[in-house]
Amino acid sequence: MPSIAELLFDAEKGQIHIPDFQRPWVWNKNQVRDLFTSLYRRYPVGAMVFWPNRSNGIQLHSLIDGRQRLTALYHVIRGQQPPWMRETPGAFAQPLGFNVVDEEFGYLSDKLAEDVRWVNVSEAFVDTDFLEHFDSAAASSASGGRVSHAAVVERIARLRDITQTHINKEVLPENLDIDRAVDVFEILNRAGTKVREADLVVARLSLVWPEVRESLDKAMDRWEESGFRVPSEAVLRCLAAVVADTVDYEGLYGSKGDRERPPTAEKLMTAFEQLVAATDAVLTKLRNKLGLSQVRPTVLNRGYVPVVFAAQRRASDELPHVDVDAMIGWWQLSNLHNHWSSDVRNRLAVAVSALGDGAGASQLVEQLGKPGRPLALEPIDFRIQRKPSSAEYRLLLTMTKRCGAMDLPSGESLSFDHIGENVELEAHHIFPKAFLAKQSGVRVEQIDQLANIAFITRRKNLKIGSKSPAEYLGELADENFENLRSQWIPTDRALWRPGAYSRFLEQRSRLLAEQANEFLRGLLGDEAWQAAKDH
Repeated sequence: MPSIAELLFDAEKGQIHIPDFQRPWVWNKNQVRDLFTSLYRRYPVGAMVFWPNRSNGIQLHSLIDGRQRLTALYHVIRGQQPPWMRETPGAFAQPLGFNVVDEEFGYLSDKLAEDVRWVNVSEAFVDTDFLEHFDSAAASSASGGRVSHAAVVERIARLRDITQTHINKEVLPENLDIDRAVDVFEILNRAGTKVREADLVVARLSLVWPEVRESLDKAMDRWEESGFRVPSEAVLRCLAAVVADTVDYEGLYGSKGDRERPPTAEKLMTAFEQLVAATDAVLTKLRNKLGLSQVRPTVLNRGYVPVVFAAQRRASDELPHVDVDAMIGWWQLSNLHNHWSSDVRNRLAVAVSALGDGAGASQLVEQLGKPGRPLALEPIDFRIQRKPSSAEYRLLLTMTKRCGAMDLPSGESLSFDHIGENVELEAHHIFPKAFLAKQSGVRVEQIDQLANIAFITRRKNLKIGSKSPAEYLGELADENFENLRSQWIPTDRALWRPGAYSRFLEQRSRLLAEQANEFLRGLLGDEAWQAAKDH
């Protein structure tokens, strides 16, 4: 078991790797005080758990449990901020003090700092001649005879001897895979910061490329500012694909089986630059083709990984035949068929491998869907409950912005993001909910069906209110049917009557399915769309 002094020395020399997957500092000052109280009284303070890995042939130990304790120890015993911290925590705004009479720890206010009974703990550790400078006789006198001069000296010596306390060191098996490492961390740290796969991957990558966290955060923050929330796990799987043609994280640091030499920092940084450029290009296409809003961030699922991989390989002239636009159509179709709801890693691996072997969107389409279920959309796909998170809901919003839809009743184009107050597009019930609630024979589950939804600006939504469709749609129809047709609303006036609601849903869902398939065909291209129809 190493002593605290040995642990601090190893941390200073870089022999202990401090992964950056937890928040830099989560303890409060009471926890720091309690740690030193326990050490002074020789109570157990728990084991530190290390994960050994090699970097350029050098054995390093990544600390995966015990970072808060090591940080507190370093800050107090060395009297300065640890080299692995980016900011000065508020817990260290005041120096930790030790009362040699009451044998208690506390924080030194200006008043306590002048009290001869209180020792500045950091000064006691840093100053090798501290006992010669400290007026132990005055401290003894201030105790009113309760504590002798010799006892004061002994207590300071006991405090300084904390550095010789041994800490139990637990070591995980070398090169433990990421899944197991996550499990271990979760067991050890149930009440603390939740660790993700990406956190441990970044921790391991930082052995070779120390700036990986900073580079990753910078790119992800910029994408989010542009309206895209990209999962860090997906970015790292993309990076693995760029580096090693695999979505497995092991591609980033060499396989554990044959001990391949891991990618160098230069190779990782170059690959990351290529990944960022490809992601920028894909996100730009997504915004242009899908009309995605900058007001509400779009959360991307991991299915976008093959799209970015294809864009990067095409940019480097390795896959010149791949159509990135068609790949975006493939991704849209995959979302509509819940392709990423399970077995995500294996499905990503199959797609990336197929692309690497020369496949395009047409071949990838064949991996989608379930037996007996056509890939082309059907009216039944729009007879579902309205859920903003569903792929069908998002597709309807995309169609509204990219297929010539006009606002009701103004006729303004909705093919762009409006600017100003109350103009963000809202879901509007063509047969208003309040109106349907008063009609007999209409089931509750029918009211909120997607086939009853159109997207219009908020001010128009408020103006329509709970009017009957026969009234407000009739007013539009008296001028022309173009606004209605642009929103795929049946123009048969008989379908706008209360008793015709079921038939209205049937007709509108058919119109929506026809437009959706035409839109998907435009994204995929004729060849890939034909593959989808023949599936």
